[in-house]
Amino acid sequence: MKKIIFVILLTLVFFLGEYFIYNLCGNLFHPNLIVLLLIFLHVRIGFSYSLLAAFVGGVLKDSFSAGPWGSYLFTFVVCTFFITLLKSFLYQKGYAFSRLTMSASLSLVSVGLVYWLYLNKGVLNTPQNFNHILLSEVLSTTFLSFFTFHRLKQCALQLFV
Repeated sequence: MKKIIFVILLTLVFFLGEYFIYNLCGNLFHPNLIVLLLIFLHVRIGFSYSLLAAFVGGVLKDSFSAGPWGSYLFTFVVCTFFITLLKSFLYQKGYAFSRLTMSASLSLVSVGLVYWLYLNKGVLNTPQNFNHILLSEVLSTTFLSFFTFHRLKQCALQLFV
């Protein structure tokens, strides 16, 4: 029960942090912190808690998004299953480069899925937006991955010891 409450509160904090960073920096620096949280929870605590965070984070982002409802929920759930695939082939415990490649590839998958869903629903009409969104979100998420994983590890060690 303690871990479930921890995951829900951490997802809310990461959503608020993402919202704060977006309002502070605009489109130039727009990290997807929930994807980083999904990676950490999947690697550190387990698949089920990562799936819970994907559900909570997807509902939160869909509730405050102007796009079709369910797109972020679907994207985060697919990303959680994709982490399982990446974890078996790409992830090596203790190496920062493997976490960096996981965060970059997962944010790329996340942006691609959201863009594809928005494009199919007719919300986006211009493919030129994809490069701006892609570069901003993938680079900023990858940049923040080192700091975020380090802080989350410290938080988890202090909380679950």
